[in-house]
Amino acid sequence: MVLGALPGLALLAAHQRAATGGFASSQAAYYAVSDGPPGCFRYGFGAGVGCLGEHGDFVRHNLAEGFGFLAAAGTTLRRLKLHLVDALNAEPLALLVIAGAAIALRRPRSRPLAVALLLQIAAYAPFYFDGNYPGGGARLFADVLPIEHVLAAMAALAIVERGVVEPR
Repeated sequence: MVLGALPGLALLAAHQRAATGGFASSQAAYYAVSDGPPGCFRYGFGAGVGCLGEHGDFVRHNLAEGFGFLAAAGTTLRRLKLHLVDALNAEPLALLVIAGAAIALRRPRSRPLAVALLLQIAAYAPFYFDGNYPGGGARLFADVLPIEHVLAAMAALAIVERGVVEPR
């Protein structure tokens, strides 16, 4: 798996070098010259998190006390609310993903599927901006959409197996 990732990582490094003259993030370079205050665009918690140019309204409304646990929880919940429609194109159908995750957690061979969802959510919790909007796609949670499809299928199969719905 590591060997398979190396070409992509090398391409990313070459891109960063070409875009910034070094191996620094081109995104960080963008925010360093176009937004503020300095260091506003970062992964983590505390005061001074949140750029006022591009995300000023969001920062003033949601991060008045800095980016702490409550702000991170609010941001994560807003992301999840906006993500409900992404996996199966209808918010109520997101219940199938949740049911599939509950099933997967009880099965050792399937457990990594449910854990992957939780890890994706946790990985983005320290990033201050919602990064999502209605109808705009999953964006931050797009990497786990295929896993959500599998979990929804597991739930649908469980419903059929229990005889709740007769297959046609």
